[in-house]
Amino acid sequence: MTFNVKNKTLIFIVIIFILNIIFFGYIFYKNLQNELLEIKEINFNKIKTSFEKNIQVHYVDFYTKKTQDILTNDMINAIQNKDKDVLLKLALPIFDMLKKEKLLNQMHFHLEDGTSLLRVHNPSSYGDDIASLRPLIKRVHDTNKIAFGFEDGISGLSYRVVVPVFKDSAYIGAIEFGSSPEGILHLVTIFNEISGILYFDNLHLSSKEQNKIQYMRIHDRFYYTLLNNMTNLVDYQYINKNNRLIAIYSFDIQNYSKQKVGHFVFFNDLTKYQTKFEETIVDFFIISLVSFIVIFLIINFGFNIIINKLQLSYDTIKRYTKLIDENVITSSTDLKGNITYTSEAFAKISGYSQGELVSKNHRIIRHPDMPKELYENMWKTIKNNNTWQGEIKNRKKDGGFYWVKATISPSFDENNKKIGYTAIRQDITDKKIIEEISITDGLTNVYNRRHFNEIFPKVINSANRKDELVCFLLLDIDHFKQYNDNYGHQAGDDVLIEFAKCLKENLKRADDMVFRLGGEEFGVLFKSETKEKAIEFANNLKEKIVELKIVHEYSSASPYITASMGLVCKYGDEIKDMDEVYKDADDLLYKSKQNGRNQVSING
Repeated sequence: MTFNVKNKTLIFIVIIFILNIIFFGYIFYKNLQNELLEIKEINFNKIKTSFEKNIQVHYVDFYTKKTQDILTNDMINAIQNKDKDVLLKLALPIFDMLKKEKLLNQMHFHLEDGTSLLRVHNPSSYGDDIASLRPLIKRVHDTNKIAFGFEDGISGLSYRVVVPVFKDSAYIGAIEFGSSPEGILHLVTIFNEISGILYFDNLHLSSKEQNKIQYMRIHDRFYYTLLNNMTNLVDYQYINKNNRLIAIYSFDIQNYSKQKVGHFVFFNDLTKYQTKFEETIVDFFIISLVSFIVIFLIINFGFNIIINKLQLSYDTIKRYTKLIDENVITSSTDLKGNITYTSEAFAKISGYSQGELVSKNHRIIRHPDMPKELYENMWKTIKNNNTWQGEIKNRKKDGGFYWVKATISPSFDENNKKIGYTAIRQDITDKKIIEEISITDGLTNVYNRRHFNEIFPKVINSANRKDELVCFLLLDIDHFKQYNDNYGHQAGDDVLIEFAKCLKENLKRADDMVFRLGGEEFGVLFKSETKEKAIEFANNLKEKIVELKIVHEYSSASPYITASMGLVCKYGDEIKDMDEVYKDADDLLYKSKQNGRNQVSING
């Protein structure tokens, strides 16, 4: 049998096409499979991070700070005097409030000798030797330091935070907060839109907690069948059943003695990713088959069909290009940073039209909060023909802002001559807002102590490298307790808000920062060219506070709200660590108070 040129060509094309389908199909399948595995890992890490972070932020950090707020002198005296009646009267309203807000179910005062002074949740039960039964309590008595973790008790398994109590620097006992594990389950399932259960597998809990499944937040009974059919629990596993892909994440619950007492088990329905994976495979082979038929027809029926199909392909490309233009934040500039092209998505997020952006310099969206050093580093990188990546806060046309994760690369023409730069961006505004919330004081809207502890060492290291002067101003509102006692705590909160706003509005540089360090104590971290200018800045702040004219009839320093301040200015290589700077500032603050308040004391 002989074949003409056309048939030979068709047979050759069919063979080549089939080989290509097998080869590229395999590569495509493996890439999709890797993407699915990556999605599984990302989801697991997301839930794991949420689980650990919710325990730290909503329990350890919350109750550690709350202890500072609620331990009044009267309460400390009641603990020292072992006066249960007074202590119950002071603690019960606080317990009721926390129980309502945080799923708190135990509040317990312990004496230094290891015995129970008062169970606020069960006042009739006291005097038993708790320290001999519970390692967590004994640990606090032995070390006089905070301890926390899961531990059994007569009220069942709870996550407990135990904080030592001191009177004139002498240890007199401890206060214990016990929270139901249901609270952790609730937070993780709500934040991540998943289901979960609390699963016990020990026999050491009280009789009312002998059921293996103690708490649950499940919206699909299908998950029960999965759990009942499992022989063991591992960190994470995936079950394909009834055309569904379910991820099961298990986090061990260990008590303070490192004994495993159960698991948090979370169910995450990944069916949509599995379905997308399968549909994409089917689409690939459908597209491959259609492509084969199209190619066959093109060769068999001539150039008219070729032209028609080319036009169809061109229209498809146009649609995809339009889709990219509408959804991907991209732009191109010339070598000077003047915009030559923007996608529709870029115009939409910035609030400008494409016509308003083209020919303008990229500085049009530059936000004043971003340090100039970031842009200097960016330009240095891309001018050297390297790719720069980073997170940038941009300014909208209406004055608002948005955050992007940007990748900027140089662009070249056909002769390999650099003609400009191209940027591709991802909108991360929601992520940055969540980060900002975690480092911001909820009342005053300035940075909190946690962010201070994180950022101060970085500022010191940067100043050491650049030989810069670091200035730290520690402020304390004069006679604030008397203000609270006489005007009320709501009025006191209003003072804190106005005080913080005053500090923030009078900062000089974008990288100057205000922190609420605790109660009425604030800190300002700033850079200054000279120590004299730093002193001038501090004194100006002192006057601005007085100019608020917030009346304080119970202050010995002034008829208005004032602040005592301690200012430390040192070069980076003169600083041992942040604790040294903080102590120096605190000593100077004390000096200001001793000398009559409403003044600034400066290090020599």
